[in-house]
Amino acid sequence: MSGLPSIIRRREGPVLTLVINRPERANALDSTAINALFDAFADPEDARVVVLTGAGERAFCSGADLSGALPEKTASEFTRLLAAMDDCPAPIIARVNGAAAGGGVGLLCAADIAIASQTASVATPEGRVGLFPFMILPYLLRVASPRRVAEMAYAGRRLAADEALEAGFFTRVASPDSLETHVEESLQAILAMGPQAMKAGRAAFLRRISSDNGPDEAMADAFRALSSSPEAAEGLAARRERRAPDWSLS
Repeated sequence: MSGLPSIIRRREGPVLTLVINRPERANALDSTAINALFDAFADPEDARVVVLTGAGERAFCSGADLSGALPEKTASEFTRLLAAMDDCPAPIIARVNGAAAGGGVGLLCAADIAIASQTASVATPEGRVGLFPFMILPYLLRVASPRRVAEMAYAGRRLAADEALEAGFFTRVASPDSLETHVEESLQAILAMGPQAMKAGRAAFLRRISSDNGPDEAMADAFRALSSSPEAAEGLAARRERRAPDWSLS
């Protein structure tokens, strides 16, 4: 996949589709992908709807790419991306084609509508490598109860599609064969609405729900502090070496 864009930006009439194009990494986000998504959401031009999805059928987005050292700027870049999604004038549909983890769950929670395949799932397993889902925490709390979020964040519990639907992460769940049909139905329904009404309405909607659950630089600061700790170093090393972390070393 080297040489191919990490984010495919495709425009079809009033619909802008963004595809996270790193299937060999379960569509994990590196700095290049985060910044490409930021550019697209910060300036969707005159698109009336934005669809966000992942390449392939395995994963929607597995969060931050942990294959190398976590740069401190990742926290600021990802927080900036979430803010751009909030400020986007067009409604956002997450087409959840597979597993979502970590920051990938944050992306689908920042979308307005999340239509998922029955093969999809959500999980926030950062604690297993000595991290915590700080930056996406406000977005998790937008769509799910504190009890659900606590179990996922503290115990790393994975929710299958139907359970994620019941918890509020997904708007609806479809069979893999009918996922595209359900996304198209939502697209056409939005496009039938008044475009200025949708633009003003989304801004008002986001002002209302994001007052306590929006981008939070303090969360990014907490992530930066934890990611540079001995505990995170041991957790990430254990992940790379495919072994259980020895927390006594931290």
